[in-house]
Amino acid sequence: MKQYDNTSKRKRGVVLTVAGLKRFQAAILDVERTERGGKRFTQAELSDRIGVSTATLSRLWSLNSRIDPRTLRICFSAFDLRLDEGDYTLFDADYINGIDESWEENEEVIGGDAFENAGDIDLFSANNVISQIVSIVVGEEKSSHVVTFKERVEQTSTTIPDTTLELLPNNHYEYNLEHYCKYPSGPIAVDSQLYIPRRPLEEIAYQEITQPGCVIRIQGCREMGKTSLMLRILAHAMKLGYKTVTLNLNQVDIDVLHKPRLFMQWLTASISRKLGVESHPEQYWDEEIGNKLSCTLYMKECLIAPLEQPLLLVLDDVHHIFEYPNLAREFLPLLRSWQEEAQQEQVWQKLRMLIIYSTEVYIPLDINQSPFNIGLPLKLSEFNHEQVIELAKKYDIDWRANNEAKQLMQLVGGHPALINLALYYIRCQELTLEEICTTASTHTGIYRQHLQSLFNKLQQNSQLLDNFQRILRQEHSNPLDTLNAYKLENMGLIRSQQQSWVISCKLYQDFFGQYLVS
Repeated sequence: MKQYDNTSKRKRGVVLTVAGLKRFQAAILDVERTERGGKRFTQAELSDRIGVSTATLSRLWSLNSRIDPRTLRICFSAFDLRLDEGDYTLFDADYINGIDESWEENEEVIGGDAFENAGDIDLFSANNVISQIVSIVVGEEKSSHVVTFKERVEQTSTTIPDTTLELLPNNHYEYNLEHYCKYPSGPIAVDSQLYIPRRPLEEIAYQEITQPGCVIRIQGCREMGKTSLMLRILAHAMKLGYKTVTLNLNQVDIDVLHKPRLFMQWLTASISRKLGVESHPEQYWDEEIGNKLSCTLYMKECLIAPLEQPLLLVLDDVHHIFEYPNLAREFLPLLRSWQEEAQQEQVWQKLRMLIIYSTEVYIPLDINQSPFNIGLPLKLSEFNHEQVIELAKKYDIDWRANNEAKQLMQLVGGHPALINLALYYIRCQELTLEEICTTASTHTGIYRQHLQSLFNKLQQNSQLLDNFQRILRQEHSNPLDTLNAYKLENMGLIRSQQQSWVISCKLYQDFFGQYLVS
C-alpha cells in the first residue's frame, strides 16, 4: 500500500463562509419547495443528489473543516448555483487531524455514517488498510469504532475481495467554468434544454388528459425519466387551466400504509390541503358503509363537485403500495372504480388521473378490479442510439461521426441517468470517454456513488441479494422469486430477455461480479 508522509505535505483547501452557507441552504430549501412539496432532504438524500459522501457534507456544514474546491463547486452546481468568491475562504494548515486530502472521498469509513447500518459497506475502501487508517488518520481514541466496522465487514454474508485498492486520489478532474452546467441529479426540469423527448409519448399524453375521466399510466424502472415526463404533463395541464394535485406515495408514513382507513383519510386530507379546501373527513366516514365508499363520497362531494375546472390527480411511486398487500387490495380497485364512475356520472368526468409506477404488479388482483389494465399505458424504456447522440449534442458534444455513443452504450446500455452523468463529466470536468469506461466499475470511477447505493440496498435484503447473485452466476435451473425479480427490475439491475432475467448492463456485470460472485 502507498504510504503518505503527513509531515512533509501542507494541507490546502477551502471552507464555506457564512454567506456561502446561507446561499447554499436557500437553494436547497427552494428545491425542497418546488420539487419535493416541502419535504426536507435527509443527509443521505443530499449525498445521493450531489454525488459526495455524507462525511463530506458534514464537513461542509461545520464551516471550520476544509473541503476540496472541486467538491464545493459540485455541491453548488447540484442546486443550480455558481460558486462565487464570497462563498468560500482559503484554508491552509500544517496539521488538520492528520488527514491528507487523499483520504477525502473515503472518510465515511471512519467518520461515523457507515456505522449506522451494517449493510452499508463501503466497497471503495480497502479492508486490509483499516489498521493503518487507525494509526495515520484517527488516532487511538477512535480505533474501537474502526475495529467495529471491520468486524461488521467480516460478518457480512457477502465477502469482499481482500485486495488493496488505492484510496481515492484528488483525481485530475478540473471543473471547467466556461462549460458550466448543472450536475445531473433527479428529474429534468421543465425549462431544461437537456430533456430528451420520448416522441410521441408527450403529445399522446397531452391529448389524453383532455378526455373526461381519463387515466394515464406511466411505467418504467428507476431513473428512466418517469418524473421528468410527469412534470411536462403537469405543466401542460396547468396551461389548460386545470387544477393539479401531486402525491408521492413514498412520503406516506409506514403506520398509515398498514391501515387502509388511515391511508384513505390521508389521501383525502392531502388532496384537500393541495386544493386549499378545509378537510373534514369525520363528517363523511361511516363504518357501516366502509372505507372505500366513504372515501369515494368525500372525493365526489367535497373535492370534485365544487370544482369548475378538471382536476389532474397525480399519484407517483404507486409501486410502493405493492409492498402492503392489504392496502393494495383495498386502494387499487378504488382507483379503477373512480374511472368507471366517470362513464356514468358527469361530476367524475372532471377527474383525470396520472398513475406512475416502476414495476409490473406482483400482487394478485382480480382482472376486473385492477387499475393497471385500464387507461392509456406509457412505458418508458432506455434511450436508443439516436437519443444518446441527441443528448450529447445538447452538451455541445458531437458524436455523429464516430462510435462514441455505441461505446458508452456498450457499458451502460441506454440508461438515461448514467448516460447523462458521463456526458456531464466529459463536458464540464474534461474527462475522456476512454477514462470513464476504463474506471467505470472501480473506486475512482464516476459511477462509484451510484454503484455503492445499489450495493447497500442489496445488502439490506438477503433474499434480494440471493436472487441477484443467481442471475450473476447465470443459474437458470430454478425460476426466480417473482416478487424479488420485480424489485430488482425496479432498481434497474436486471431486465427481461427471452423469458429469462439478465443483468441490465456491462457496468453492473463487471462491478457486482467482483464482489458477489465467488
